[in-house]
Amino acid sequence: TASAIGCCLGQLHWCEHGPLAGAAADEAVVEVTARVAADPVALEQRGSFPAATRVTVVVETVRVRGGSWHVRSRAELTASGERGERIASLRVGERVRLLALASSPDDHDDGLVAVLRPRGPVERLAGPGPVDRAVNAVRSRLRESMRWSPHDQAGLVPSLVEGDTSGLDGTLEEDFRASSLTHLTAVSGTNLTLMLAFFLAVARAAGVRGWSLRSLAVLVVAAFVVLCRAEPSVVRAAAMGLVALAATGRRGLGPSGLRQLACAVWLLLLVDPWLARSWGFALSVAATGGILLWAGPWQRAMSGWAPGWLAESVCVPAAAQLATQPLITALSGTVSMTGLVANMAAGPFVAPVTVLGLLAALCGVACPPAGAVLGWCAGWCAEPIILVARLCAGLPAATLAWPVSGWSLAVLGCVCLALVRLIGRAAARPGACAALAGVLLVGCLWRPAAPGWPSGWAIVSCDVGQGDATLVRTGARSAVLVDAGPPGDAAARCLREQHVDHLSMLVLSHFHDDHVGGLPQIVGHMGIDLALLDPLESPAGNARRVHELLDAAGVPTRTARAGERIDVGPVRWLTL
Repeated sequence: TASAIGCCLGQLHWCEHGPLAGAAADEAVVEVTARVAADPVALEQRGSFPAATRVTVVVETVRVRGGSWHVRSRAELTASGERGERIASLRVGERVRLLALASSPDDHDDGLVAVLRPRGPVERLAGPGPVDRAVNAVRSRLRESMRWSPHDQAGLVPSLVEGDTSGLDGTLEEDFRASSLTHLTAVSGTNLTLMLAFFLAVARAAGVRGWSLRSLAVLVVAAFVVLCRAEPSVVRAAAMGLVALAATGRRGLGPSGLRQLACAVWLLLLVDPWLARSWGFALSVAATGGILLWAGPWQRAMSGWAPGWLAESVCVPAAAQLATQPLITALSGTVSMTGLVANMAAGPFVAPVTVLGLLAALCGVACPPAGAVLGWCAGWCAEPIILVARLCAGLPAATLAWPVSGWSLAVLGCVCLALVRLIGRAAARPGACAALAGVLLVGCLWRPAAPGWPSGWAIVSCDVGQGDATLVRTGARSAVLVDAGPPGDAAARCLREQHVDHLSMLVLSHFHDDHVGGLPQIVGHMGIDLALLDPLESPAGNARRVHELLDAAGVPTRTARAGERIDVGPVRWLTL
């Protein structure tokens, strides 16, 4: 603990008092030499903020006020317009020199010292080194190998293999979030564990044993970290994945496994103290601890009457889900009823997708046609995961709201511990396991009605979080819907709860994400007589997508204008 606290204090002091941090605090113009440390990220236009590009760099030298210092500080390079297009072409590993306005970041996440906004051209000093060039080639070949696959598959496979979520559709990402499969759409210990288990199984079948097998495991982990850019989340996933893999062997279970986990946590905090405030790190540690403590005994008990692969696919996700549920609820304010089922159903397909995707990337460098074939196979192995996410996210009780407070989370923790004890006793009995599965299935399909909800409602303001979705009743099962809330199924779920299956009119007050994001879950799933749209089509990209969606569904549209009156059953609409 003392060593971790010492490293943390040292990092904090450097972030707040180094030469680059001082220049950022004064908002000074600096000349820096830096190495590109991550792929550029495109930021969409939001309100008055224009579209921009952001890239993480490691600053090596900084010149300010006539002085020059050699440093090693993480900074964020961001720009919009023409300068943003220039930095969007930067590749990981390149060394650049530029003049920039430095400012302090809103938060020192991942040890970020400054935000740099270019004030002139970005001069390329050197290209990527051999390792970075190889990694860049492999990552780009994977994206090219997926060009023959459907859009959702082409976006999911790179995210499973190398953590590249740039091509992932927003609707699909929301479905993964609702079904507690989000950890699969980014680099996680689960991906590494499954990939490493596959390679070790093949190596054992080929007769590899002893230190040769251990060396192979180290090489696979090292290749995984390098391929995924060695970012803090990747290093965390690698460490947790190795500890979780130890749970599959007898020596890694119970107290011994927890000691390994504690050592891994300690070493990671020494390397990167910022993980101490990372929710992702907390979730990884909790999931790994749950697997080490509970998955082994449950798996041994189930193996008496069930095949080993079935016992593992049931027990490992169950242990991870129960260990992380209080943290997930603290973050989201919900309890996932489908998370366990979704992870059990999707788990067997993760390893084939990861391995085939990795082979597609490697083969694509030497033989692009072979890479395309392997990428196509990886995409169709990912299709069941996509179907599971969509099916589970669409169930009536996919997620249930849970208050976020100390007492409520304590109650939820007690419930999870009670379930741990119940599953431990039931694992050896097939009848008890079948009964638990039946209760879980009923819990996914039946959503309890909100207590005290009025039956003869006239207007309902749906709880969609940020944004708006309002229902005005026009009939027994019809209504006017004003706005569709943010991305996700919150507005669609509100319609189902009020038994509305027909919209007499859809009104979109403006085209920001928090008012039109939920439209894909509504349009095409019920009849819509008329869509009344805002005349100011901003943001333009969102407005274009809304028009395309409505046109594809054959919904008549009309642009709102001041003074118009529309009669919709008993509702009289006046546009002010």
